Amino acid sequence: NEDWKVKVDPKNRGYYFEFDFNRGSEQNPDLLHIRIPQIELARVLFFHNAYLARNCIDQGILAREFFVDPIDQTTTVIHVLPHRTFPLGQFNNEGIRRLLSWILLDENARQSYESIAHYFKLEAKQFEEKTSWQFHFTPPQLINISLK
Repeated sequence: NEDWKVKVDPKNRGYYFEFDFNRGSEQNPDLLHIRIPQIELARVLFFHNAYLARNCIDQGILAREFFVDPIDQTTTVIHVLPHRTFPLGQFNNEGIRRLLSWILLDENARQSYESIAHYFKLEAKQFEEKTSWQFHFTPPQLINISLK
């Protein structure tokens, strides 16, 4: 995704990624022009439960609720801190455990998730009782992905 361009939709001012995808071969290219709204990519990557969606704009939430403890080169323990707001019942869901582990342990994924709060803090505008912000983030490096 290093060749993705970041653009802003002139109508709704929402951020999106734009790139060309070759669904053919190098000899017979069949280019498809792709536009992915950034909020939709973030939803697919990160927003699989209310906790991850709601807290994405809370800078430092992961460090306050989880302690990553590398024991050795092959073992890392994730401690759930006592004052956490992550719903305990969510740990019964293997998919959520895998997603949370990916975000916490993969530096690329964690930086991407935390970039949401970073941009929110820098760019959000306060209007009386409301806060407004055009969602955007830095996506993780997506190596060997496929489009379906």
